[in-house]
Amino acid sequence: PAIHDRRPQLIGNKTECALLVLAQSPFGGSNDTDARREAAKFGKAGGSRLFPFSSKRKCMSVIVAPGKRSGWTLYHKGAAENVLADCSAYLAADGTAKKMTPEKRAELEGLIKTYAGDALRCVALCHRDNVEKILDPATATAEDCAEKLEHEMCLDALVGIADPLRHDVIEAVDTCQRAGIFVRMVTGDNLDTANAIAKQAGILTEGGVSMIGEDFRKLTPKQLDDVLPKLQVLARSSPEDKHRLVQRLNGALMPENEQQWRDAHPGKDYATQRDLLLPGYMEEWAAARGGVGEVVGVTGDGTNDGPALKAADVGLSMGISGTDVAKNASDIIIMDDNFSSIVKAVLWGRSVFDNIRKFLQFQLTVNVVALTITFLSAVAGYKPPLNAVMMLWVNLIMDTMGALALGTEPPTQELLDRRPYRRDASLINRPMWRNILVQASYQLALLVFLLQNGPAIFGCEDGSRRHFTIIFNAFVYCQIFNEFNARDIADGFDPFKSLGKSPMFLAVIAFTIVAQWAIVEFGGDFTQTAPLDDDEWYATVLLGFMSIPVGFIMRQIPVREDPDSFAGIGAGKPKAAKKGEFGLVQGLSLIAPVVAAAFYHFARLGEDEQ
Repeated sequence: PAIHDRRPQLIGNKTECALLVLAQSPFGGSNDTDARREAAKFGKAGGSRLFPFSSKRKCMSVIVAPGKRSGWTLYHKGAAENVLADCSAYLAADGTAKKMTPEKRAELEGLIKTYAGDALRCVALCHRDNVEKILDPATATAEDCAEKLEHEMCLDALVGIADPLRHDVIEAVDTCQRAGIFVRMVTGDNLDTANAIAKQAGILTEGGVSMIGEDFRKLTPKQLDDVLPKLQVLARSSPEDKHRLVQRLNGALMPENEQQWRDAHPGKDYATQRDLLLPGYMEEWAAARGGVGEVVGVTGDGTNDGPALKAADVGLSMGISGTDVAKNASDIIIMDDNFSSIVKAVLWGRSVFDNIRKFLQFQLTVNVVALTITFLSAVAGYKPPLNAVMMLWVNLIMDTMGALALGTEPPTQELLDRRPYRRDASLINRPMWRNILVQASYQLALLVFLLQNGPAIFGCEDGSRRHFTIIFNAFVYCQIFNEFNARDIADGFDPFKSLGKSPMFLAVIAFTIVAQWAIVEFGGDFTQTAPLDDDEWYATVLLGFMSIPVGFIMRQIPVREDPDSFAGIGAGKPKAAKKGEFGLVQGLSLIAPVVAAAFYHFARLGEDEQ
């Protein structure tokens, strides 16, 4: 044990730690670490035989060599209702063994049920003397012990162990459910205990289903389909139950062909009813046909949790109480064994996904405008307004600077107010297409306008270095301010929200502004730019700033995410896109007139130059 404030702080299996604490005070036990080390050495020297905990039988045993007793003694502990059934006697308060009568057994069963209803994990402790008369302890196996020794035992104690919820677990479960994450409890505890804890945590809700592993294993595929959308607690479960549940959720156990579907749904017509199934089944059915099922995350700390952790999309093991097998089988190790840390992992995962989308939205807008205006100028035979060095600088803003600015945005709690995306969801969604096309339309229209009317407005020669510098400066400032727009890819519009929490974004913007000023004012022959006067600076910056109000206006165009992009069955399901709402086709129809007008003006400019 670790020493904290002169009191032992027990680390390891929580049940074992609780039993050690129980043994120390009421029964006059010792907390002498050296004594436990000596006991371990005694066991290694052949003084005892340990049969580890079996998650299938929910118990463990140890056979100890003669000490104070006359012969070898079996000490056994495990799930109270299972162990009690194997006891034929009990230890009375005066230390004498008495026969287990039906009345006493019923009394103890009632006590177990009371403990379980109070969310206590009930463990029974018992023993059996002189087991060497039945088999040789030196050669006994776990199977021998279970078959020949673990019955006709004497019950020593029933222990109710409280496993109190951490103060932040209830909030974390609620956050997960709000984020569209279906939280299920899979445990080896008694069903009553599991239900009581699940209700405290908010996992078991009205209408939810709880069952024991034995009943779960008996379910047919059709019955499994019926119960899964509502299954919230699986108690007295085995590692195999956990593994099967994970595979069933993420699609590994879905029917792979028509015959398997018919076997799972006897009496139903495949052609007419395969798409009229229970909630959640459609997604999993698609998984068997090459799509994807639910994204499943599993927590575990025991050796037997390995298969379920490996089968899950994301396996999460406990860093403190987890075994090496569980840690090696998992994808993420929770260092503090805290459930709320899973919420943080989800939050950061969604933040990374959104930041990638922000960067793509920003990058594609720049690409669409730069490529379109370069292509149109080449087709029309007109000198491109942006030369190679200017394009190189724009690409630097777009790639390196944009990635630093938008890829390092910190997560916000709003990310947990939506359902998770499916694994096959499009990386560029409907709102992003709207944002890209509207901003590209504005910027393309602005560049064409400055190409045709810039000389008249600013008093410069058509096609001169100063003329193209004005266009270049306006274009770059469009990207600078559009970077603020790109911070939000949904319909909410607050481009300056939480800027103080994004120091990298502010640093990139500041660097870009300073570098742009230096390129314009001092680039000279290298960048083919000319210094601008104050009015020209004000005008080009203002034209770039117009990307902000354009961003506000474009978000008034009603666009909704495709509801099929989302997974999960949590709250906050987005509204489906209605007929007539903005989509890719509508966006192309919006930008097409702008491109046509730009081509027409380029053609005229090309003719005038000739």
